[in-house]
Amino acid sequence: MKFIAEHLLRLMGGVVLVSALVVSVACGPSDERGHAVVLPDNAAEAWTRVKSLDGPPSPPVEWMDRAPTREDAAEFDREFARQSIRLANHCLEFARRFPDDENAAVARSRALIALKLAEFLGADSRQADRERLQAQMAPVGAEMEFVLDAVYALHLSELLGYVVNGVDLGVFAREVDRLRKAHPLQYDTGRMEHQLVKVLMEADDYETARKEAAVALEGSGDEEFKDLTRALVSQLERLGRPLALEFKDLEGKTVRLEDLRGKVVMVDFWATWCVPCLRALPELKEIYGDLHGEGFEILGINFDEDPKALRKFLEEEKITWPQYLGGLPEANPLGQELGIAAWPTVWLVDKQGILRDLTGEFATRESVQRLLSENF
Repeated sequence: MKFIAEHLLRLMGGVVLVSALVVSVACGPSDERGHAVVLPDNAAEAWTRVKSLDGPPSPPVEWMDRAPTREDAAEFDREFARQSIRLANHCLEFARRFPDDENAAVARSRALIALKLAEFLGADSRQADRERLQAQMAPVGAEMEFVLDAVYALHLSELLGYVVNGVDLGVFAREVDRLRKAHPLQYDTGRMEHQLVKVLMEADDYETARKEAAVALEGSGDEEFKDLTRALVSQLERLGRPLALEFKDLEGKTVRLEDLRGKVVMVDFWATWCVPCLRALPELKEIYGDLHGEGFEILGINFDEDPKALRKFLEEEKITWPQYLGGLPEANPLGQELGIAAWPTVWLVDKQGILRDLTGEFATRESVQRLLSENF
């Protein structure tokens, strides 16, 4: 799942928080209310409890019926921050209680990431103690280098996932290669390999993306991210070719992409439970309103379950373009066929029906206008 973009743009600079880990692990953390964190005495059971806290909170069910307001989104950020602090403190307690366990280093990595994320989301994550803690920090050993590299991999991948224009992707690629060699089995290195392919695709460097994907799939990285990379490869294989797309919309009407030849078509893979999708809606509606008269169309491929709730949402948001309702990701036929594993995903099809742009999360007005200006 994707983190909230505006906070991730400030992700770098988290190395100093390793000092917070060193001191906190020594004294034992408390939860966000000041209560001591209590874990089971068995390491396996304790790790299961820690993992249960990972990930963002679930969006409110009310968002199925309406788009969140700015205050709704702010409260979601605050809850995400609180949950990140809970995760960090449980990770720190696990590392303190079970320092020799195989998951101890991963726990420290997760704690560092969660603390930094909580800070960006507006929580107090010990920032005032940074200078004092840094002065107390012990020399970095092999295990801490492992943690630093893991966190660096995640921060770099998430940061560059949102900042493409003007970024030297060659530098990023070299760092991926270094971390790949240093920690080939590390979870966050696998994440960064996948993110590199994704970033290259968003930068329209499809040739390099194919090469990096091949390297990632041939390596010994995490299988979870290999599966995500395979999904990206399946998208790359469709690029530059006619896109065959046909479905029944919410009203039972057959929609064929080939019937829209001569128009630029955006295929928007989205869901009402996807917070970034909802945040992109105002701009998407604005682009559609401005450019529809020039020959711009949108086809929505939705990953919700309830047709009644989706109809209500579309009516309230005044969304008029066709929608395919295929169900949740694990059971969505079109999503699986087209290799969609992240939301939102946006494709652009030119006037000849050729898939021209795998724009990733958000299509820009400039991308649409560029295709509209083409004459065949």
